[in-house]
Amino acid sequence: LAAAVLMLVAAALIFVSALTRQNSDSQLNAATGLGLHPSIGQGQRSLVAGRPIAHIQCGAVEGQLVHIHQHLDVVIDGKDYLPPPYVGIIPAKGCLYWIHMHATNNVGDGVIHLEAPISAAATLGQYLDVWSVSPVDRTLLKKVQGRNPDLVLVNGQAYGGDIRKITLTAHMLISLEYGSKHLAQKPFDFTTYG
Repeated sequence: LAAAVLMLVAAALIFVSALTRQNSDSQLNAATGLGLHPSIGQGQRSLVAGRPIAHIQCGAVEGQLVHIHQHLDVVIDGKDYLPPPYVGIIPAKGCLYWIHMHATNNVGDGVIHLEAPISAAATLGQYLDVWSVSPVDRTLLKKVQGRNPDLVLVNGQAYGGDIRKITLTAHMLISLEYGSKHLAQKPFDFTTYG
């Protein structure tokens, strides 16, 4: 009987401890608006280069009504990588998506350009989908899409939600980090980009 009572008390303590931890996690999530673990949701399927991707058009010229920039870094085991140049630029179709990446000296600089002719918002997920149809190296993209990041930093703050839902804003810094060696988010000078 004593052993049964002792087991019952131990089970109650474990239950209360788990409930307290769960409430603490819920309070953290409510305070930050974020989950505890970043994730990458599913992208669109059957995308075709040149066709609209989640309302992002591929036009003959860049739009100017919305003209903002963001910087994207991918860190793998402490090493910094940048997306390749020319994401979103589709020469075979004679167009470029409203969300794209140019090059500096034929090398990617990590700067995402959102240049739309209409008032439009875009997400990191839309950028990843545009990257998936672009005639550029997709090795880094496959790593990003292949597993959830271990750490996501947005403007120096930890982000714990679905990275595809990050709404791109002017001069936003985004770091997706994988592995055990995390880097502090580096500043980026947007003065030459506007």
